[in-house]
Amino acid sequence: MKKCLTLFLVACASPALAHDGAAHGPSILDGFIHPLSGADHILAMLAVGLIATAFSGWRSAALPLAFLAAMVAGFATARLGIPLPSVEAVVLMSVVVLGMLVLLPVRIVPALIAVSGFALYHGHAHGTEAGGAENLGFALGFLVSSAGLILSGILAGHLIRDGQPGLLPTSE
Repeated sequence: MKKCLTLFLVACASPALAHDGAAHGPSILDGFIHPLSGADHILAMLAVGLIATAFSGWRSAALPLAFLAAMVAGFATARLGIPLPSVEAVVLMSVVVLGMLVLLPVRIVPALIAVSGFALYHGHAHGTEAGGAENLGFALGFLVSSAGLILSGILAGHLIRDGQPGLLPTSE
């Protein structure tokens, strides 16, 4: 089953489909839809939720919160015109690396570093795609949908852990 999940995640790692280079509208709805428009964002955020279920206590909440906070920082960086190198490549790489972290036991500090680093790039991609959009509405929209995707990953992780004990590693 682990091999099937890994192959699925690798097969889904296509070019960063959410980033078509076109500026998006200024509304909260446009921001909400943006992360849902590409497999790269969907898979990365689901993976963050799945990884979070490997931890207990404060650690399980730290990963999703770190992802969302770093994504805001990346969004702000893009809106300020500060470039990051190879955004599309790093966003694509995040799907593969986070997918592998779902299947491996990891410690909290390396997981936080990986999740935050990739989230910075995801946020930068959102900020770039926002174009002339009003920052607050667009940002609020993509944060809400991103949080929903992460929560979906957490729910899936708990369902998998309850239904197939041992399928996903436990970390600390």
